[in-house]
Amino acid sequence: MLMCSNKLIIFFSLSIVYQINVHAYSFDTTKYHTYIDSIKFYSSKAPEKAIKLGKELLLFTEKNKNEDELEKIYEGLSLAYYFLPDKKEALTYLNLQKNILHKKNDYTKLASLYNRIGSIFHDWSLLTEAINYYNKAYHYALKSNNLPVLGQTYNNLGLINKDQGNYDKAYEYFIKAKEIYEQQNDNKSLSYTLNNIGIIYKRIKSYEKAIDYFNKSLEIKKKINDKRTIANTYGNIGETYLEKKDYNLAEKYFNEALILHTEIQDNDNILKDILALAKINCLTNKLSKAQNYLLNVQPLINKSYSKDLKKYFLEVQILYYKKSNKYKEAFELSQQLMELKDSIFNEQLIQKSVELEYLLNTELKEHELNNLKIEHQIALEKIRKNLTSKYVLILILIVLLSVIIIILVRLKIGLKSKIAIEEKNIEIEKINEELISTNEELEDKVKQRTYELTNEIKKKEEALKKLELALKKAEESNYFKEAFLSNINYEIRTPLSSIIGLSEVLKKQININDHPHLIKYIDGILQSSNRLLNILNNIIDASRIETNNIKPHIEICNTNKLVKKVGDLFTFRANEKKLELTYSLGEVPNILCDEEILFKILVEVIDNALKYTNKGKIEISTTPLPMSNEVKISISDTGIGIDESLLPNIFDYNIHKNKEQNQTLSAIGIGLPVARKLIKQMNGRIEVSSKKNFGTTVNIIIPSADTNISSEIDKQKIETIINNQKGKILLVEDDDFNALFLTSILEPIAKTTWVKSGIEAIQTIEKLKDFTFDIVILDINLPNQYEGTTLLKEIKEKFPNYLNVPFIAQTAYSLPSDREKIKDCGFSEYFAKPIDIENFLNTIKIFLNKKGDYGYKTS
Repeated sequence: MLMCSNKLIIFFSLSIVYQINVHAYSFDTTKYHTYIDSIKFYSSKAPEKAIKLGKELLLFTEKNKNEDELEKIYEGLSLAYYFLPDKKEALTYLNLQKNILHKKNDYTKLASLYNRIGSIFHDWSLLTEAINYYNKAYHYALKSNNLPVLGQTYNNLGLINKDQGNYDKAYEYFIKAKEIYEQQNDNKSLSYTLNNIGIIYKRIKSYEKAIDYFNKSLEIKKKINDKRTIANTYGNIGETYLEKKDYNLAEKYFNEALILHTEIQDNDNILKDILALAKINCLTNKLSKAQNYLLNVQPLINKSYSKDLKKYFLEVQILYYKKSNKYKEAFELSQQLMELKDSIFNEQLIQKSVELEYLLNTELKEHELNNLKIEHQIALEKIRKNLTSKYVLILILIVLLSVIIIILVRLKIGLKSKIAIEEKNIEIEKINEELISTNEELEDKVKQRTYELTNEIKKKEEALKKLELALKKAEESNYFKEAFLSNINYEIRTPLSSIIGLSEVLKKQININDHPHLIKYIDGILQSSNRLLNILNNIIDASRIETNNIKPHIEICNTNKLVKKVGDLFTFRANEKKLELTYSLGEVPNILCDEEILFKILVEVIDNALKYTNKGKIEISTTPLPMSNEVKISISDTGIGIDESLLPNIFDYNIHKNKEQNQTLSAIGIGLPVARKLIKQMNGRIEVSSKKNFGTTVNIIIPSADTNISSEIDKQKIETIINNQKGKILLVEDDDFNALFLTSILEPIAKTTWVKSGIEAIQTIEKLKDFTFDIVILDINLPNQYEGTTLLKEIKEKFPNYLNVPFIAQTAYSLPSDREKIKDCGFSEYFAKPIDIENFLNTIKIFLNKKGDYGYKTS
């Protein structure tokens, strides 16, 4: 009604001025059309200037009743008020423009106009009204067949559905807009739409697709040099990486956004970027850097009118204090944040109340204004026909009377408005009281929860101290145990290496036809020694399993060869107990496994079978399982068996607590529970079936390899290596028996020089200045000043011709950590005692065959 009264006063004043022929305008009327076009031009750059010019032009144009020019002025004024920003006044002029466009049936402009009205309601968060206007825009865009306007409508519908959480529908609208902009080559609008699609994917946490669309949008924006929206897209990408917890990339893109926002002097976004960087540094525990960001931005935040920025600042500050373990400060700031949120909520509530009241009266005012205009136009026509100079005084009196009536009406309306405002204030006070009560309840709950959390933290800190103490004791225990096992391992392996090695040498030198009984005894020594070596390895492995230090190395393995190799270890024991050890090996494919671990497991199973079988036989068989692409290895015995009631728990670690069970299942080694764990890591399984007094069958099922490639070394290649001329080897070994064993097996393929210490080795190399050994074999644990690793370093430093010569370590240290340390020192290969003769000799032969590739000259 207030607006209506103002319009009425203006109308009567203009009538008087028109009748007395007074025309005073501050613009050049000959440039009238140019001025009208300039309103739209100034609307975004200088909205106040556009409004002043537009209102003056409006007076002139209403007198001339030119609807085309009026429509342009209404459009310019609506834009100017929108950018001022005064969206309510903008909506008034949009409604006036709408009436003219409906008369002209200008569907294209109507579609654009309804889009703008919808965007105002969208800004006010009145989503239902916004959707109604967007749908009207869509209706007129289809009628006009104007693709750019239709694309704009699709984009607006997508944005409002995005805000409502209808991401599927929003995506459909954005895709339709994208297709139109691509068809029209409208790169600017296309870049905005691609950015919107990226936001949809970010909201549904499909981060890779979101980043892809953001980058596509960015590529177009860079071509058209739209710096403002480039900076916004950088911010979107930064937020996406922040949600992904990829803090490095998030920081990179927020820095890029900050540079551009600074360049275009977008102060609010500059503050947002700095706060985002502070948040990232808090999350990555770079608290000093985060603090600098917060200190730099705090004065600007205090001056800012944006409560959203202040809220964001408080959120980052709270995160910083939590990360700094300053919970008291974090709690105090959380109270401020709660008060700020309440304040924002109340402001929004009042704003929405005012906006809704405005909306309820807008249509009514519009109709009243139109009716008044029609009435006044009719009256004006009559006045123009009949009015003469003698009625001017009467007209003035009428105007004064009208003013008095208007003042009285306004006073009456003002009184009603005052009463309505007071009623709304009472309602708001009630809401505030309820909010205060709610806040008090929340404060009590926060205090209670804070107290509970403090107690929980204290309890957890005490428990943590106890755990740390227990962990320290466990680490000390593990250290002493590992040291003990390492010493035992070394002390046993050294003499065992001599026993196995010399037995092998002795076996090769005795004629089987002349001394068959001696060969049998030597085989017994070898089998017993290998069994002892297996027990030692199992003890070490058991220790490693406790610390989860065994990880199978999966490779292709020849099934029957592995099974035969294990079974042959027990031939002597089987003969001693007068048991029949038989094989039933089928045509099975290679398997995928860790050969060393599977070897130990098979040894363990066959050892148990022999231990608890006093008569009958042990049968080892292999069977293909083509349906499941697996191979089954079975070990069956006719021993004492296991009670069927015990089988369900046979793989439990606590099975050995029962004395009867212990007699049945115990054995030195890694045991069935550990065997099952290791086989499972090789993607296999182990099954046990048994009947008391009738025997036991253990099935080990392992995946077969998809290839028939043999894991054996190419025989033709080995033969080529063996046929090569002899090389020259320097052997450094302080144990006489081990030296005797090694020289015996090396002499057939290479001339071997043996020395007992590092000093002798250096002296030997110095004497033979023009002679270079092809390979140097070192024992790691040597007497006097040099041990193996220091000797290697000394030789390579003193004698440059040995820089590319392969050095091979052989030692009783066999733990995985020992192997890594030794190879890191520069050794080409490493062998643990007792040495596997076949593998050792094949390695030596390969190095000798490649000696021409090492880049040194041999004599």
